[in-house]
Amino acid sequence: MTKRLGILGGGQLARMLVQAAIPLGIETVVLANRNDEPAALVSKAVVGEWSDRALLDQFAQAVDVVVLENEFIGSEKLAYLASKGVQLVPDQATLGLIEDKAQQKLTLAAAGLPVPALALIESLDDVAAFGAEHGFPLMLKTRRNGYDGRGTAKIRSAEEIASACSSLGFPENPVFVEAWVPFEAELATLIIRSVSGEQCVYPVIETYQPSGVCRVVRAPAPFSAAIQQQASEVAQATAAALGGLGILAVEMFLTSKGQILVNELAPRPHNTGHYSIEGCYCSQFENTIRAALGWPLGDPQLRHQSAVMVNVLAPTTRPLESSLIQTALKPQVHVHWYDKRSAKPGRKIGHITAVGAEPSEVEARAQAAVDQLERVLAEPV
Repeated sequence: MTKRLGILGGGQLARMLVQAAIPLGIETVVLANRNDEPAALVSKAVVGEWSDRALLDQFAQAVDVVVLENEFIGSEKLAYLASKGVQLVPDQATLGLIEDKAQQKLTLAAAGLPVPALALIESLDDVAAFGAEHGFPLMLKTRRNGYDGRGTAKIRSAEEIASACSSLGFPENPVFVEAWVPFEAELATLIIRSVSGEQCVYPVIETYQPSGVCRVVRAPAPFSAAIQQQASEVAQATAAALGGLGILAVEMFLTSKGQILVNELAPRPHNTGHYSIEGCYCSQFENTIRAALGWPLGDPQLRHQSAVMVNVLAPTTRPLESSLIQTALKPQVHVHWYDKRSAKPGRKIGHITAVGAEPSEVEARAQAAVDQLERVLAEPV
């Protein structure tokens, strides 16, 4: 009997997992906070507060195997679902290593993997001492729940330590500090490890994140084969060090000296892998499902010489509805609209992908469609 797939989260990543499950004949149930979340609109859903044990019981009874849409549910909730007999991919131990970003980095460092210098922080003096040793600027980060540039603060001098710590809610909110990395580019890839023991590795791509939010993804990364191979090997070693199953997104820095440093990890489908829907033989979403079920993994390689994804970021606060996308429905671009009910400035509300032979032409095609759509979104309601 085909297992029922549970998805923890109701956002756009869960929606795209649901879309990938449909042609495979997989029944999905999402755990969402609201009925109008993107995935809850297209799948069976259990809706409510995730801290409600009765709600988790209801979800556990409806599914056989569970994957993550986000890592913020908490490993203790995964442990509770496991106690109800649900198979978790990844499991609570893997999430426990990743959900605390400081512990994530310390685990990698202990395994000999390249990460920026870092330190746990118990006082403002700890930050000052780290700055004296490594120099300024520094990057202060919350240990939990940071994403898309949220939960970080750049410290340019000792005089900014107190205000930076306060801006992140320290000391009530635990933080850590990292040495500043003057990177040349940001790279990423996806490692998918099946419950059957099979593994696949996606191409190394470049991400452009001008304000901490991913704006453009270029596949493959426009760097030498040696750099791509080095990044892929670091990512695979990272997945092996964690030992978990399922999908792992590995974001990395490429320094001016050609060194690869691991930046952040995510144990779920990732924005940097959306290009794979049209760009690869088997998307990150489909392979995430196959891995969780123990089905044969699909080919992660590019179907075209180049694929570029550009995120659609809301320029203003406004209500949303799908007829707005008509201006972006141009030849040779693929529009993905997340069907969110409202927009806030900078919020991801969709993405557009183009594929082809010439990277600059492919990117121009995707960017032009995004620009047209964002101009419509900026118009007064």
